[in-house]
Amino acid sequence: MEVGNKANTVRNNNKGQIWSVKHELLRFAKQILSPTFNSPLDC
Repeated sequence: MEVGNKANTVRNNNKGQIWSVKHELLRFAKQILSPTFNSPLDC
């Protein structure tokens, strides 16, 4: 039982880490893209 719980905890942690990495990449991409979207308006 405990081993199964450990496996589930690890699996959930990995899912959370993957999601947070995706979230960080999305935020990073938005930061890169936003200046290019704003630059025509600034010019």
